[in-house]
Amino acid sequence: MKCIFIEGLPGSGKTSFAKRLYKDLQDLNLNVHSFTEGDAHPIDLAWIAIFNKSDINSLYEKFPKLVPAIQDNLVKEDGKYLLAYTNIRIDRESKGFYDYCEQFEIYQVNDLNKFLDTHIHRYETFVKNHYLENDIYIFECVLIQNHINELLINYRISQDEIHEYFNKLMKPFNDMEIQVLYIKQAHIVDTLKKITEQRRSTNKLLYKDWIDHVIDYVGRNEKYKGYNGVLQYFKERQSSEIELLKHLHGQVDVITLDGDYEKTYQALKMKVINY
Repeated sequence: MKCIFIEGLPGSGKTSFAKRLYKDLQDLNLNVHSFTEGDAHPIDLAWIAIFNKSDINSLYEKFPKLVPAIQDNLVKEDGKYLLAYTNIRIDRESKGFYDYCEQFEIYQVNDLNKFLDTHIHRYETFVKNHYLENDIYIFECVLIQNHINELLINYRISQDEIHEYFNKLMKPFNDMEIQVLYIKQAHIVDTLKKITEQRRSTNKLLYKDWIDHVIDYVGRNEKYKGYNGVLQYFKERQSSEIELLKHLHGQVDVITLDGDYEKTYQALKMKVINY
């Protein structure tokens, strides 16, 4: 089994590149699987609410119109109910649905050991249940981005502690073939401006702009307030991630994004094919 992780700051093209790579590897008659952040995911818990039975019943009572959509996006694991809640469309009547579900994310538990152990268990379960020697699994942003955001913003640990955290996190993959493809942004300021405009809400009565979500999230650390704080954070995060890459298990490739996404994707694809 080979696991490919595509990583980098927002605006690096991770999601688009993962979709293209999945298609290109399929065209080579390879057995390939791809998972997107926010969907029911074998190793990631971003945008996933974790309920027990009574919590689910309360959710049904609170949002009865959404019950069919909730059930379509609900997975039962280890006696818990995992809901990919951002896949559910809401209206004005159910506007509070996302905020309600967010309370049940692992990201809301202010306990680093529990956060780490929960993900290690998912990694172990994935390796146990998905081990197919010739299969390729593509993941985008879930190995580094979703963890390091919490480590820097919420838990605020040192770089050495970050290295130790990832050594523990990746231990279930020690016997697996791993390739980490990191897209390094050459122009963080310009990219942030571009994606801020691209990711405007189509309905601000229901959904905030992407940048407003990011400002709220990053601003939990008083070092990074407002738009300029987000920019400072992304610069520091990329530096931290590049340092982390030196300590990761497996094949690590850094591809620089200098404004040309097609050139960057072709370089990424060749790293995969030649590995």
